[in-house]
Amino acid sequence: MSVTRNPARPCAGSPAYSPDNLPVYRGGSAGGAPAPVCEITITGDIAGDLGGQPLDISGQDVSITVPASPPNFYAAGGPAATVSWSGWRVFEFAATTYSTAGNSYHTAFAINSAYTKSVQATWEEASGVWLILINSGFIGTLSGTATSTTGIAINGSSGDAELYLDAHTITKADSGYSGLGALFSGDNAQPACTFGTSSPTLSEGDQYAATFTTDHESLRSATYPSGYLDWCGNTI
Repeated sequence: MSVTRNPARPCAGSPAYSPDNLPVYRGGSAGGAPAPVCEITITGDIAGDLGGQPLDISGQDVSITVPASPPNFYAAGGPAATVSWSGWRVFEFAATTYSTAGNSYHTAFAINSAYTKSVQATWEEASGVWLILINSGFIGTLSGTATSTTGIAINGSSGDAELYLDAHTITKADSGYSGLGALFSGDNAQPACTFGTSSPTLSEGDQYAATFTTDHESLRSATYPSGYLDWCGNTI
């Protein structure tokens, strides 16, 4: 199934990298081993692919204050990782500021670099619910708020995907969500996000800020089954 590049249902990709890259190490006590830290490089490159504008980026944080000549959407994302690791790897995404006018949305998703496979959760301000989509096909809605945390897990052996939204858990076994099974099998996947509107443009002064979380020390450990890993392969 192909994915239509619709800004209200966006998808994105970037050059793949190996999932076997060593984790970044930082800090550590004197005489002890440093703690592994999983960081990915967030860029606005995908925005150009989609015809939007890049979000402002600082580390794994993204933000924007919409200018006087606003576009209809912004985007950012990390590198695509080849889905060939052992076990389940997880990343999270959450807005920390969401102050908008009009029919705005923001999206957290995992997408392959060919724009053909994706799982995404989109907050739709007008309806006040999260829209869940697989390969840009609408599946259902979930309750939450604009600042709910979305977690996406991918199994490196099967390519299965799971989605965690606050207290909600969605797997391939749930009715209507069988498309999560083997979704990324033999492919790659990248974390990405968009902020935009289905109206002509966003409104001047709209404010948005959000964070990608990939490291085991910061992920919501109680949310995921035992043995799940962060995006670099460290145990949560």
